[in-house]
Amino acid sequence: MITRVVPAHWWGAVASLLLCSPALAWAQEVPVRFGKLDAQEAAQLLARPAPDSAAAEVVCDFGQSTIKGGQDGFELRFERTARLLIRRRPGYEHATVRVVLYHDPKNGNREQIQQLKGITYNLTGKELSKDLLRTEAVFSRKLNDRLDEYAFTLPNVREGSILEFTYVIRSPFLFNLQDWQFQQEIPVRWSEYRVQIPSFYRYKEMTRSYWPFAVNTSGAAPYTTTYREKVQDSYGAISAGSADKSYQISTQALTRRWVQQDIPAFRPEPFLTTEHDYLSRVDFELERIQFNPERDPQFVVSSWAQIEKELLEKEDFGQYLQQNSALATAAAALRSIPDPGARAAAARQLVLQAVGYSGTASLYARATPKRVLETRQGNAAEINLLLVRLLREAGLEAQPLLLSTRSHGRIQTELPVLSQFNYVAAHVILPGNKELVLDATDPTLPRSCCRKTA
Repeated sequence: MITRVVPAHWWGAVASLLLCSPALAWAQEVPVRFGKLDAQEAAQLLARPAPDSAAAEVVCDFGQSTIKGGQDGFELRFERTARLLIRRRPGYEHATVRVVLYHDPKNGNREQIQQLKGITYNLTGKELSKDLLRTEAVFSRKLNDRLDEYAFTLPNVREGSILEFTYVIRSPFLFNLQDWQFQQEIPVRWSEYRVQIPSFYRYKEMTRSYWPFAVNTSGAAPYTTTYREKVQDSYGAISAGSADKSYQISTQALTRRWVQQDIPAFRPEPFLTTEHDYLSRVDFELERIQFNPERDPQFVVSSWAQIEKELLEKEDFGQYLQQNSALATAAAALRSIPDPGARAAAARQLVLQAVGYSGTASLYARATPKRVLETRQGNAAEINLLLVRLLREAGLEAQPLLLSTRSHGRIQTELPVLSQFNYVAAHVILPGNKELVLDATDPTLPRSCCRKTA
């Protein structure tokens, strides 16, 4: 099925779009090519009035994601090319670009940024100068135990500079198909995202937008990739010195393309939950894998019941509740308190006295209960999963409660997607079908008695 939302003003606007490719058409031409700006195009860009007198604007932001065969598996490949225009000094901050990469501390696999290039163009009269991004302008830092940030700053930026950058992210994590944000904190003239997904992978797609799409199409295309694996001997060992065995895989692929244009800058307003809820964007979550059509698919996430089952089987979530705690004996002694509400408050107080909050909202525990109690510090999951365990030791019916913090965004209950959550609290059923929500990360938080269950 192909759908197109074409505002009445769109055709005239396309004719004037020197911001992307001069030959932009429905023929799937890429909208911007890195390093292909000339003096005439630069002059035309600078001659246009700034949207809302903005200090900077995104001229064109283009991304595309594909899945390719790799060594003993498949990988995601995400390519991004962007062109920006700096109009006034307050817009200089947009010359710094930040890219967040994921890695798995357990097996050492990590996403990699490659082919990073940048150019700053400055037009003087009819001469267009180019300053290239240097290696020393690229920095990296660790955000947490799973995320790293790479930042780079384009050189020689001044009022009237046109900036371009491009990079590729290679990822072994098939669950992490790159999301795309169309709207930004500065005006966006053109934002386009394309994905190509082979038939043996299926992703849930979540589109949020208050702005119409100039293009929103889906289709099918032939897909071929090469898969390589190590050669093993009859004992299952890797044969030393032997060449990898290659397989060519051909199938059909789903193609998706989204375009938004002339998007105003996003301006936060009072009482917003989070910007994420209001920015035009598309997000993905891996739903199923099926290489052999004659066999049942492997569902990664299919329903809320499946999500619950998988969480309870995870070592850093459900199995965490089965691990021993030095506070278990003290919690069991709380059974002598007759009032269940007071008993729950006492269990929470045990945790508050033993562990401080690290300030990290997390859905998963990273350290064992023993380590958390030894260091007297834990993330939200470690603290509140420990609280759930102690509530159970105290004889109460307690379960972990998944939440999304205000800064993380609202939950769409009709879509069973785990990435919508980033926090864990404790949920207790009291006599009279009353529900109690407890959080031991902050001693100033009151316990919350929500409502009676039906």
